[in-house]
Amino acid sequence: GNKIMAEDEGNKAGIDWTASAEDYDLATPFTQIFSLQGIAALQLPPTLEDRTVLDIAAGTGSFALAVAQKHTPGQSSKIIATDFSPGMIEILGKKCTRDLPADKQSWVTCQVMDGQNLEVADNSVAYIGCVFGVMFFPDRVKGFREMLRVLQPKGKAAVVVWKSNGIPNLLEQIAVEIGRISKDQTPLPGVRVASVYADPCLAVEDMVSGGFPRDHIEVRTVEGEHEFSVDETA
Repeated sequence: GNKIMAEDEGNKAGIDWTASAEDYDLATPFTQIFSLQGIAALQLPPTLEDRTVLDIAAGTGSFALAVAQKHTPGQSSKIIATDFSPGMIEILGKKCTRDLPADKQSWVTCQVMDGQNLEVADNSVAYIGCVFGVMFFPDRVKGFREMLRVLQPKGKAAVVVWKSNGIPNLLEQIAVEIGRISKDQTPLPGVRVASVYADPCLAVEDMVSGGFPRDHIEVRTVEGEHEFSVDETA
C-alpha cells in the first residue's frame, strides 16, 4: 500500500530515486555537513538511553550514520532510517555494515517507508532528522503532520532544506560531466523543486499547518563547503 503509493508519487514528480541512488550517494560528504548541523541543533546526549532517533527521507543515510558514529547506544535506544526508495535503503544498509563497528550495526534499522505515511507509533520518537527530503514530498504539510504525530511531547525535529539551487545545480553539472545525462536532459526535475523553501517563512508556514506551534520553531541559516572532483580517466 504505502510503499507502492510513495513510488508512484515520486514518479509523478519525474524523479526516479532508486535509479539515482548511487549518484545521490556521491554527495554524502556534503550532505553530512548539514546532517551534523542538524544533530548539533537537536543537542543529542552522548549516550542515547531509552530514545528513538528517526531519519525521514534518509537517502543513503548521512544523518542516521552520523548519529550512530558520534553517539553511544544506551539501553532501549534505536535509530530508524527510512526512505521510500528501495535503492536508497539498499545502499544505506551496505554502508551500515561497512562504516559502523559491529556493536553499532544492529542499532540502526533501515526501512523502506513513506515520510507522508510513517509506519511508526504515535509519540514514540525523541529526535527526528530530515535532511534535504521534505521539499520533495508531494504533500509537504502531511509530512510535517506525520513528524508531529510520532514525536514525543518534548521531542525535537531538525529539518534541513535548501535555501538555493546551488548544490542541486552542481550535482546536475557533475552528472553531465561524467556522462550520466546529456545537456539536453537538464534541468533535472529535482532541481526545479529543491529550493521550494528558499524563503524559510514558507517552511515555517507548512510546519504550522502540520500542527507545530509557531513559537516552538527556530530557523537557522547555515553554510557548507566541500570540494568535488570528477574522475575523467574512465
